[in-house]
Amino acid sequence: MDWSYEYERHYFFLSLPLEGDGALETFLLNAMEHETGNIFFSQQSKHFVKEIIEKKKKLPAEECNPKYLAKRRAQIKAPLAVFFALAWPDRAFADAKALLQAIPWAKYERIQISFRAFEILKTEH
Repeated sequence: MDWSYEYERHYFFLSLPLEGDGALETFLLNAMEHETGNIFFSQQSKHFVKEIIEKKKKLPAEECNPKYLAKRRAQIKAPLAVFFALAWPDRAFADAKALLQAIPWAKYERIQISFRAFEILKTEH
């Protein structure tokens, strides 16, 4: 019996930082931070998310939904998402449509009153 086989192997280099997070999102945000004009929003996005994660641990569920930023994966992705929301706010709403539709708007009386003001703008066909 011949036990000699030839295998084709492919290798690729994967670099993970020794300090900080090693996610692709972190790499992308750090790379974009080096582009002219991006440093402020990039750094503020990181700071904002870090501050929220620290504060949310101390808040009750009625004030801060525990589902949001609950897992490390989401926490690592959040600074890039915040950066995108700041850079292109119109696009952020496209993906939030399902979230907004899930809110029981009928139970928010003040919002209903505010929206009634727009009734005068409706045209009947």
